[in-house]
Amino acid sequence: MAHPDARIQLTTSMEETDWDTDSADISVYASEGGWNERGIHLFDTTISPVCGPQWRDAADRDMRISPNELVDWPLLSSVNKAADWLRWFHACELQPDSARPQYLFGTSSMAYKAAMNGLGAVCAELAFVGQACADGQLLRLSTVIAPGSSYFVEARPGKKESDLSRAFKEWIVDQAGS
Repeated sequence: MAHPDARIQLTTSMEETDWDTDSADISVYASEGGWNERGIHLFDTTISPVCGPQWRDAADRDMRISPNELVDWPLLSSVNKAADWLRWFHACELQPDSARPQYLFGTSSMAYKAAMNGLGAVCAELAFVGQACADGQLLRLSTVIAPGSSYFVEARPGKKESDLSRAFKEWIVDQAGS
């Protein structure tokens, strides 16, 4: 470990980092559209619906369901990812008015956990549910994918970066490229 005495405080927020009032040295954030002029690009995600294994009988034996059928399912999402369902249905060439999630959670991880527990389907960023899918905790419902968010890291602008901040930023960029 290169910095065994380092203290790192991680916080989450639905808001963009306000460099004037926030004490953070580094910000890692999601952005729609795949481009941001300030940050260093980490990775892009794709989205597709998943559900818990309790729903296995509601879909065909390969766990694929038609997008038209999925419109009638209980749809889950986090507050900041609610538009993902519309984006995915549009990728399926559908524009259903009822594609809005019925259940909104504070974070994506809460929505994923609700799907694992059988509450409904969530349009998940596949990069974050790969292990849960491999373990059978979540099941992919479609082969159709749509673009998700792009993730970036940014250091506090206008401030000389500390060695620790630079090391953390380099580490996270390296991890994202792995």
